[in-house]
Amino acid sequence: QPPRSQGVLYERYRVEIAGKAPQIITRWYDYAPPHRLAVELRDEGQDAVNYAIRTTGRDIVEYQIRRFDDDSGQPTRINYQLSPGEDAAAIPVLRSALMPIHAFQDAAYQPEINSLYLAQARENGATLLGRSSVAGRTALLLGYTTAQLPLEQQAGELRQVLLAVDSELRALLEVTVLSTGTGESVATRPWRVEQIELLAQAEEGQFSFGAGSSVQVVTGPRSVLAPSIPALFTSLGEAQRESRSGLLLPTAPPTDARGLVLNLRGERASSRYGLIYEGEFQSLLLLPAPGFESNDIRWQGQERSTGPFRYRIAEALDRLEGGLFAQVYHQDTPERRVNIMLWDTLSTAGEREQRLIDVVASLQPVTAENVEALQRDLVSLPSAGGAP
Repeated sequence: QPPRSQGVLYERYRVEIAGKAPQIITRWYDYAPPHRLAVELRDEGQDAVNYAIRTTGRDIVEYQIRRFDDDSGQPTRINYQLSPGEDAAAIPVLRSALMPIHAFQDAAYQPEINSLYLAQARENGATLLGRSSVAGRTALLLGYTTAQLPLEQQAGELRQVLLAVDSELRALLEVTVLSTGTGESVATRPWRVEQIELLAQAEEGQFSFGAGSSVQVVTGPRSVLAPSIPALFTSLGEAQRESRSGLLLPTAPPTDARGLVLNLRGERASSRYGLIYEGEFQSLLLLPAPGFESNDIRWQGQERSTGPFRYRIAEALDRLEGGLFAQVYHQDTPERRVNIMLWDTLSTAGEREQRLIDVVASLQPVTAENVEALQRDLVSLPSAGGAP
Protein backbone atom coordinates (compact mmCIF):
# COMPACT_ATOMS: atom_id res chain seq x y z
CA GLN A 1 0.00 0.00 0.00
CA PRO A 2 1.18 3.60 -0.61
CA PRO A 3 2.90 4.96 2.52
CA ARG A 4 0.85 8.19 2.65
CA SER A 5 -2.74 9.38 2.25
CA GLN A 6 -2.06 12.87 0.88
CA GLY A 7 0.47 14.80 -1.16
CA VAL A 8 1.77 14.31 -4.71
CA LEU A 9 4.90 12.26 -5.31
CA TYR A 10 7.10 13.37 -8.20
CA GLU A 11 9.82 10.92 -9.32
CA ARG A 12 12.33 10.86 -12.18
CA TYR A 13 14.63 7.87 -12.73
CA ARG A 14 17.36 6.99 -15.19
CA VAL A 15 17.36 3.36 -16.36
CA GLU A 16 20.22 1.70 -18.19
CA ILE A 17 19.63 -1.79 -19.60
CA ALA A 18 22.44 -3.52 -21.48
CA GLY A 19 22.06 -3.17 -25.24
CA LYS A 20 19.51 -0.34 -25.00
CA ALA A 21 19.72 3.43 -24.92
CA PRO A 22 19.34 4.88 -21.40
CA GLN A 23 15.74 5.78 -20.61
CA ILE A 24 14.08 8.30 -18.32
CA ILE A 25 10.97 7.45 -16.32
CA THR A 26 8.92 10.32 -14.89
CA ARG A 27 5.94 9.75 -12.61
CA TRP A 28 3.46 11.95 -10.75
CA TYR A 29 1.18 10.18 -8.27
CA ASP A 30 -1.46 11.79 -6.06
CA TYR A 31 -1.78 9.83 -2.81
CA ALA A 32 -5.24 11.30 -2.13
CA PRO A 33 -8.33 9.78 -3.80
CA PRO A 34 -9.13 9.53 -6.67
CA HIS A 35 -5.36 9.05 -7.14
CA ARG A 36 -4.40 11.13 -10.15
CA LEU A 37 -1.50 9.68 -12.10
CA ALA A 38 0.91 10.66 -14.87
CA VAL A 39 3.68 8.41 -16.22
CA GLU A 40 6.14 9.15 -19.03
CA LEU A 41 8.91 7.13 -20.64
CA ARG A 42 11.44 8.61 -23.07
CA ASP A 43 14.97 7.98 -24.30
CA GLU A 44 17.58 10.03 -22.48
CA GLY A 45 18.27 13.34 -24.20
CA GLN A 46 15.14 13.10 -26.37
CA ASP A 47 12.00 15.21 -26.16
CA ALA A 48 9.78 12.64 -27.87
CA VAL A 49 7.78 10.51 -25.44
CA ASN A 50 7.79 6.78 -26.13
CA TYR A 51 4.95 5.93 -23.77
CA ALA A 52 2.77 8.05 -21.50
CA ILE A 53 -0.30 7.61 -19.31
CA ARG A 54 -2.35 10.33 -17.71
CA THR A 55 -5.53 10.10 -15.68
CA THR A 56 -7.41 12.25 -13.21
CA GLY A 57 -8.50 9.02 -11.53
CA ARG A 58 -12.03 9.28 -12.87
CA ASP A 59 -13.52 7.45 -15.83
CA ILE A 60 -10.90 8.15 -18.52
CA VAL A 61 -7.29 7.05 -18.98
CA GLU A 62 -5.32 8.93 -21.65
CA TYR A 63 -2.42 7.33 -23.51
CA GLN A 64 0.28 8.55 -25.84
CA ILE A 65 2.21 5.71 -27.48
CA ARG A 66 5.03 5.91 -29.98
CA ARG A 67 5.08 2.94 -32.33
CA PHE A 68 8.62 1.99 -33.28
CA ASP A 69 7.45 0.42 -36.57
CA ASP A 70 5.73 3.64 -37.64
CA ASP A 71 8.01 5.74 -39.86
CA SER A 72 5.87 8.85 -39.36
CA GLY A 73 7.22 9.25 -35.84
CA GLN A 74 3.81 10.52 -34.71
CA PRO A 75 2.54 9.10 -31.43
CA THR A 76 -0.84 7.43 -31.14
CA ARG A 77 -3.32 9.13 -28.81
CA ILE A 78 -5.91 6.93 -27.12
CA ASN A 79 -8.58 7.82 -24.58
CA TYR A 80 -9.95 4.76 -22.80
CA GLN A 81 -13.36 5.16 -21.20
CA LEU A 82 -13.37 2.87 -18.16
CA SER A 83 -16.43 0.83 -17.29
CA PRO A 84 -18.42 2.15 -14.30
CA GLY A 85 -16.71 1.46 -10.99
CA GLU A 86 -13.42 0.39 -12.58
CA ASP A 87 -11.32 3.33 -11.42
CA ALA A 88 -10.24 1.75 -8.12
CA ALA A 89 -9.01 -1.43 -9.82
CA ALA A 90 -7.37 0.32 -12.78
CA ILE A 91 -5.21 2.85 -10.92
CA PRO A 92 -2.95 0.32 -9.12
CA VAL A 93 -2.34 -1.47 -12.43
CA LEU A 94 -1.47 1.79 -14.16
CA ARG A 95 0.84 2.69 -11.29
CA SER A 96 2.90 -0.40 -12.18
CA ALA A 97 2.58 0.16 -15.94
CA LEU A 98 6.33 0.04 -16.66
CA MET A 99 7.06 -3.05 -14.55
CA PRO A 100 7.92 -6.26 -16.45
CA ILE A 101 4.89 -8.16 -15.19
CA HIS A 102 2.17 -7.52 -17.74
CA ALA A 103 1.17 -9.92 -20.50
CA PHE A 104 -0.04 -7.38 -23.03
CA GLN A 105 2.55 -4.67 -22.46
CA ASP A 106 5.31 -4.49 -25.07
CA ALA A 107 8.73 -5.27 -23.54
CA ALA A 108 10.02 -1.97 -24.95
CA TYR A 109 7.74 -0.24 -22.44
CA GLN A 110 8.79 -2.30 -19.39
CA PRO A 111 12.03 -0.71 -18.15
CA GLU A 112 11.11 -0.53 -14.46
CA ILE A 113 13.75 -3.09 -13.49
CA ASN A 114 13.80 -1.91 -9.88
CA SER A 115 11.27 -4.64 -9.08
CA LEU A 116 13.67 -7.31 -10.39
CA TYR A 117 16.50 -6.05 -8.17
CA LEU A 118 14.24 -5.89 -5.12
CA ALA A 119 13.16 -9.49 -5.69
CA GLN A 120 16.77 -10.60 -6.16
CA ALA A 121 17.74 -8.86 -2.93
CA ARG A 122 15.11 -10.90 -1.10
CA GLU A 123 16.17 -14.09 -2.86
CA ASN A 124 19.82 -13.56 -1.88
CA GLY A 125 19.19 -12.50 1.72
CA ALA A 126 20.33 -8.88 1.42
CA THR A 127 21.79 -7.41 4.59
CA LEU A 128 21.29 -3.92 6.01
CA LEU A 129 24.57 -2.01 5.70
CA GLY A 130 23.45 1.27 7.21
CA ARG A 131 21.98 4.56 6.05
CA SER A 132 22.92 6.89 3.24
CA SER A 133 21.72 10.11 1.59
CA VAL A 134 20.59 9.91 -2.04
CA ALA A 135 19.08 12.85 -3.92
CA GLY A 136 18.48 14.60 -0.62
CA ARG A 137 16.55 11.65 0.80
CA THR A 138 17.48 9.41 3.73
CA ALA A 139 17.92 5.89 2.43
CA LEU A 140 18.48 2.44 3.86
CA LEU A 141 21.51 0.78 2.24
CA LEU A 142 21.12 -2.94 1.49
CA GLY A 143 23.72 -5.24 -0.03
CA TYR A 144 24.03 -8.72 -1.52
CA THR A 145 26.24 -10.60 -3.97
CA THR A 146 25.25 -12.46 -7.13
CA ALA A 147 26.80 -13.96 -10.25
CA GLN A 148 23.76 -13.25 -12.43
CA LEU A 149 22.01 -9.89 -12.49
CA PRO A 150 18.39 -9.43 -13.60
CA LEU A 151 17.96 -9.70 -17.40
CA GLU A 152 21.30 -11.49 -17.80
CA GLN A 153 20.99 -14.77 -19.71
CA GLN A 154 23.72 -16.64 -17.82
CA ALA A 155 25.90 -16.37 -14.74
CA GLY A 156 29.20 -14.49 -14.84
CA GLU A 157 31.60 -13.10 -12.29
CA LEU A 158 30.50 -12.52 -8.72
CA ARG A 159 29.33 -8.94 -8.13
CA GLN A 160 28.18 -6.90 -5.17
CA VAL A 161 24.85 -5.11 -5.50
CA LEU A 162 23.93 -2.13 -3.32
CA LEU A 163 20.35 -0.89 -3.06
CA ALA A 164 19.38 2.49 -1.63
CA VAL A 165 15.74 2.47 -0.48
CA ASP A 166 13.96 5.64 0.65
CA SER A 167 13.27 5.12 4.35
CA GLU A 168 9.97 7.06 4.23
CA LEU A 169 8.56 6.58 0.74
CA ARG A 170 9.86 3.01 0.24
CA ALA A 171 11.02 3.86 -3.27
CA LEU A 172 14.16 2.21 -4.64
CA LEU A 173 16.37 5.22 -5.29
CA GLU A 174 19.51 3.65 -6.67
CA VAL A 175 21.07 0.33 -7.68
CA THR A 176 24.88 0.18 -7.74
CA VAL A 177 26.69 -2.88 -9.11
CA LEU A 178 30.35 -3.43 -8.16
CA SER A 179 32.67 -6.07 -9.58
CA THR A 180 34.38 -8.10 -6.85
CA GLY A 181 37.29 -9.48 -8.88
CA THR A 182 40.92 -8.40 -8.72
CA GLY A 183 41.91 -4.99 -10.00
CA GLU A 184 40.09 -1.69 -9.89
CA SER A 185 36.39 -2.00 -9.06
CA VAL A 186 34.04 -0.51 -11.64
CA ALA A 187 30.61 0.73 -10.55
CA THR A 188 27.54 0.75 -12.79
CA ARG A 189 24.13 2.12 -11.89
CA PRO A 190 21.35 0.46 -13.89
CA TRP A 191 18.72 2.29 -11.81
CA ARG A 192 19.23 5.79 -10.43
CA VAL A 193 16.95 8.51 -9.14
CA GLU A 194 17.48 11.95 -10.64
CA GLN A 195 14.80 13.77 -8.69
CA ILE A 196 12.22 12.82 -6.09
CA GLU A 197 9.95 15.22 -4.23
CA LEU A 198 6.82 15.06 -2.15
CA LEU A 199 4.67 18.03 -3.15
CA ALA A 200 1.65 19.45 -1.39
CA GLN A 201 -0.29 19.59 -4.66
CA ALA A 202 -0.02 19.55 -8.44
CA GLU A 203 -1.99 21.28 -11.17
CA GLU A 204 -4.89 19.33 -12.66
CA GLY A 205 -3.43 19.86 -16.15
CA GLN A 206 -0.48 17.68 -15.23
CA PHE A 207 -2.82 14.68 -15.33
CA SER A 208 -4.37 15.27 -18.76
CA PHE A 209 -3.04 15.82 -22.26
CA GLY A 210 -5.83 18.26 -23.01
CA ALA A 211 -7.65 18.63 -26.31
CA GLY A 212 -5.99 17.31 -29.41
CA SER A 213 -6.65 15.96 -32.86
CA SER A 214 -6.50 12.33 -33.97
CA VAL A 215 -7.49 10.94 -30.57
CA GLN A 216 -8.86 7.41 -30.69
CA VAL A 217 -11.66 6.87 -28.18
CA VAL A 218 -11.92 3.33 -26.81
CA THR A 219 -14.84 1.94 -24.81
CA GLY A 220 -15.78 -1.45 -23.49
CA PRO A 221 -13.53 -3.83 -21.54
CA ARG A 222 -9.87 -3.64 -22.56
CA SER A 223 -6.42 -4.13 -21.11
CA VAL A 224 -5.59 -0.87 -19.33
CA LEU A 225 -1.94 -1.33 -20.33
CA ALA A 226 -2.52 -2.04 -24.02
CA PRO A 227 -5.82 -0.40 -24.95
CA SER A 228 -4.94 -0.44 -28.66
CA ILE A 229 -5.36 -4.21 -28.77
CA PRO A 230 -8.59 -4.94 -30.68
CA ALA A 231 -11.79 -5.76 -28.86
CA LEU A 232 -10.84 -9.34 -27.96
CA PHE A 233 -12.82 -9.26 -24.74
CA THR A 234 -16.22 -10.70 -24.02
CA SER A 235 -18.40 -11.97 -21.19
CA LEU A 236 -17.87 -15.12 -19.19
CA GLY A 237 -21.39 -16.11 -20.16
CA GLU A 238 -20.52 -16.15 -23.85
CA ALA A 239 -17.35 -18.10 -23.16
CA GLN A 240 -19.28 -20.69 -21.15
CA ARG A 241 -21.92 -21.08 -23.88
CA GLU A 242 -19.61 -21.15 -26.87
CA SER A 243 -16.41 -22.81 -25.61
CA ARG A 244 -15.81 -26.09 -27.40
CA SER A 245 -13.92 -27.72 -24.54
CA GLY A 246 -14.97 -25.93 -21.37
CA LEU A 247 -13.33 -23.12 -19.45
CA LEU A 248 -11.36 -23.15 -16.19
CA LEU A 249 -11.33 -20.03 -14.00
CA PRO A 250 -9.03 -19.46 -10.98
CA THR A 251 -10.93 -18.54 -7.83
CA ALA A 252 -7.63 -17.34 -6.29
CA PRO A 253 -6.27 -14.94 -8.93
CA PRO A 254 -3.81 -12.13 -8.13
CA THR A 255 -5.21 -9.86 -5.41
CA ASP A 256 -7.33 -6.96 -6.70
CA ALA A 257 -6.48 -7.81 -10.32
CA ARG A 258 -8.69 -6.83 -13.27
CA GLY A 259 -10.02 -10.05 -14.77
CA LEU A 260 -10.94 -10.15 -18.47
CA VAL A 261 -12.24 -12.92 -20.73
CA LEU A 262 -10.38 -13.25 -24.03
CA ASN A 263 -12.14 -14.25 -27.24
CA LEU A 264 -9.23 -15.73 -29.19
CA ARG A 265 -11.16 -16.02 -32.47
CA GLY A 266 -8.78 -18.65 -33.76
CA GLU A 267 -9.31 -22.10 -35.17
CA ARG A 268 -5.96 -23.43 -33.92
CA ALA A 269 -6.88 -23.49 -30.24
CA SER A 270 -9.03 -26.32 -28.91
CA SER A 271 -11.07 -23.67 -27.06
CA ARG A 272 -11.66 -20.12 -28.24
CA TYR A 273 -11.48 -18.44 -24.85
CA GLY A 274 -8.90 -17.52 -22.27
CA LEU A 275 -8.48 -15.27 -19.25
CA ILE A 276 -6.14 -12.46 -18.27
CA TYR A 277 -5.74 -10.83 -14.86
CA GLU A 278 -3.86 -7.53 -14.60
CA GLY A 279 -2.68 -6.66 -11.10
CA GLU A 280 -0.32 -4.14 -9.56
CA PHE A 281 2.43 -6.63 -8.73
CA GLN A 282 1.17 -9.82 -10.36
CA SER A 283 -0.47 -10.72 -13.65
CA LEU A 284 -1.88 -14.00 -14.87
CA LEU A 285 -2.67 -15.32 -18.34
CA LEU A 286 -4.59 -18.53 -19.08
CA LEU A 287 -4.89 -19.80 -22.64
CA PRO A 288 -6.01 -23.11 -24.08
CA ALA A 289 -3.25 -25.38 -25.36
CA PRO A 290 -1.73 -25.35 -27.88
CA GLY A 291 -1.00 -21.69 -27.34
CA PHE A 292 2.20 -19.84 -26.62
CA GLU A 293 4.39 -22.86 -25.82
CA SER A 294 7.35 -23.49 -28.12
CA ASN A 295 10.01 -26.10 -28.79
CA ASP A 296 12.55 -24.46 -26.45
CA ILE A 297 10.51 -25.23 -23.33
CA ARG A 298 12.13 -27.69 -20.92
CA TRP A 299 9.95 -29.07 -18.14
CA GLN A 300 10.95 -29.47 -14.50
CA GLY A 301 10.93 -33.12 -13.48
CA GLN A 302 7.71 -35.14 -13.47
CA GLU A 303 4.10 -34.07 -13.54
CA ARG A 304 2.71 -32.99 -10.20
CA SER A 305 -0.81 -32.90 -8.84
CA THR A 306 -2.99 -30.77 -6.61
CA GLY A 307 -6.58 -31.88 -6.05
CA PRO A 308 -8.01 -33.15 -9.35
CA PHE A 309 -5.48 -31.25 -11.46
CA ARG A 310 -2.20 -32.39 -12.98
CA TYR A 311 0.41 -29.83 -13.98
CA ARG A 312 4.02 -29.37 -14.99
CA ILE A 313 6.14 -26.24 -14.63
CA ALA A 314 8.67 -25.12 -17.21
CA GLU A 315 12.26 -24.26 -16.41
CA ALA A 316 13.17 -20.57 -16.56
CA LEU A 317 12.36 -18.93 -19.89
CA ASP A 318 14.57 -16.11 -21.14
CA ARG A 319 11.54 -14.10 -22.22
CA LEU A 320 9.73 -14.53 -18.89
CA GLU A 321 11.88 -12.67 -16.34
CA GLY A 322 10.19 -12.84 -12.97
CA GLY A 323 7.54 -15.26 -14.18
CA LEU A 324 6.56 -18.91 -14.48
CA PHE A 325 4.96 -20.97 -17.22
CA ALA A 326 2.94 -24.12 -16.55
CA GLN A 327 0.58 -26.50 -18.34
CA VAL A 328 -2.47 -27.86 -16.49
CA TYR A 329 -5.24 -30.38 -17.09
CA HIS A 330 -8.03 -31.99 -15.09
CA GLN A 331 -7.39 -35.66 -14.35
CA ASP A 332 -10.66 -36.63 -16.09
CA THR A 333 -9.94 -34.65 -19.28
CA PRO A 334 -6.20 -34.91 -20.09
CA GLU A 335 -6.91 -33.88 -23.70
CA ARG A 336 -8.04 -30.41 -22.53
CA ARG A 337 -4.94 -28.57 -21.39
CA VAL A 338 -4.52 -24.99 -20.27
CA ASN A 339 -1.31 -22.96 -20.43
CA ILE A 340 -0.73 -20.58 -17.51
CA MET A 341 1.72 -17.70 -17.32
CA LEU A 342 2.24 -15.99 -13.96
CA TRP A 343 4.25 -12.76 -13.67
CA ASP A 344 5.32 -11.97 -10.09
CA THR A 345 8.61 -10.09 -10.13
CA LEU A 346 8.69 -9.01 -6.47
CA SER A 347 8.53 -12.57 -5.14
CA THR A 348 11.31 -15.08 -4.63
CA ALA A 349 11.40 -18.16 -6.87
CA GLY A 350 9.90 -20.30 -4.11
CA GLU A 351 7.10 -17.83 -3.41
CA ARG A 352 6.34 -17.52 -7.11
CA GLU A 353 6.07 -21.28 -7.55
CA GLN A 354 3.78 -21.60 -4.53
CA ARG A 355 1.62 -18.80 -5.93
CA LEU A 356 1.31 -20.70 -9.21
CA ILE A 357 0.39 -23.91 -7.37
CA ASP A 358 -2.30 -21.98 -5.45
CA VAL A 359 -3.73 -20.74 -8.76
CA VAL A 360 -3.83 -24.30 -10.15
CA ALA A 361 -5.49 -25.63 -7.00
CA SER A 362 -8.16 -22.92 -7.23
CA LEU A 363 -9.21 -23.69 -10.81
CA GLN A 364 -12.92 -24.22 -11.20
CA PRO A 365 -14.91 -25.30 -14.27
CA VAL A 366 -17.27 -22.59 -15.46
CA THR A 367 -20.83 -23.92 -15.73
CA ALA A 368 -24.25 -22.53 -16.50
CA GLU A 369 -24.98 -22.69 -12.77
CA ASN A 370 -21.98 -20.65 -11.53
CA VAL A 371 -21.19 -18.38 -14.47
CA GLU A 372 -23.21 -15.42 -13.21
CA ALA A 373 -21.53 -15.47 -9.80
CA LEU A 374 -18.05 -15.83 -11.31
CA GLN A 375 -18.65 -12.94 -13.74
CA ARG A 376 -19.02 -10.59 -10.77
CA ASP A 377 -15.30 -10.93 -10.07
CA LEU A 378 -14.38 -9.90 -13.65
CA VAL A 379 -14.52 -6.56 -15.43
CA SER A 380 -18.14 -5.69 -16.11
CA LEU A 381 -19.50 -5.46 -19.63
CA PRO A 382 -22.26 -3.36 -21.21
CA SER A 383 -25.71 -4.80 -20.58
CA ALA A 384 -25.97 -5.90 -24.21
CA GLY A 385 -23.05 -8.26 -23.62
CA GLY A 386 -19.83 -8.58 -25.56
CA ALA A 387 -17.12 -6.04 -26.16
CA PRO A 388 -17.75 -3.17 -28.55
